[in-house]
Amino acid sequence: TAVGLLSPAGWAIAVGGAVFAAGSFVVNFFIRNEKFAEAHIQRLLERRREFDRMLIEGLREECERAGFERGLKEVDELWAAYDVLVQTVNENARFDDPEATRFRNLGDSLYEAGIFNLRKAAGMHRTLEAFEADRIQREIRVYQRKRTEAEGEIAAHFDREIETLRGQLADYAALQKSYLDRLAGADVVEGELHRAAGKLAELGIGSAASGPIDWAGAAQELEKAVEAAVESDDELK
Repeated sequence: TAVGLLSPAGWAIAVGGAVFAAGSFVVNFFIRNEKFAEAHIQRLLERRREFDRMLIEGLREECERAGFERGLKEVDELWAAYDVLVQTVNENARFDDPEATRFRNLGDSLYEAGIFNLRKAAGMHRTLEAFEADRIQREIRVYQRKRTEAEGEIAAHFDREIETLRGQLADYAALQKSYLDRLAGADVVEGELHRAAGKLAELGIGSAASGPIDWAGAAQELEKAVEAAVESDDELK
């Protein structure tokens, strides 16, 4: 016969089921939960890597459309430096170490600063390539010759034209300087990413003798590089 829910046997089964369920909850939450969390973090990191690859591919396409050969070279070098750093961190950091996470996030921020600089440089490259500086200088010389023979309102007209063209040349020179500054900024970012990876190597990461990793110290140094990149960007705006 079926066991009644209110019978002693039924109570035993009910209590036993509750204990089993509670035990399963404890196993899932306190024992397996860490593995679940780690797997979840790993999936997030993989998505981040996909996003990073999309960023770099999009930037490469921008450089190709602009005929920006130097930009293509800078993009590849930036990605190579960042890729080494990210792989090193992901392979050696505990997923629940807040300082390692902070270090990784700072590396991401630095990489994004490099991407931003190169994207700006690509746009400037297109503008600079389209600018006809030689034509403008020729026009200035023509107006200057005409100005020597002109008087009154006609002479004033030539003066205004010359001033306008010289203003365009000044804008071109300023844009060229900003363009070179953006490229220099990307070079600095790449160098800092290499330096950060070198710092991890100094800490013995990946070696058999490596001890506890000073992620906090490494993050503190990397944070200075990020702050410098932000300050540099503010100056260029």
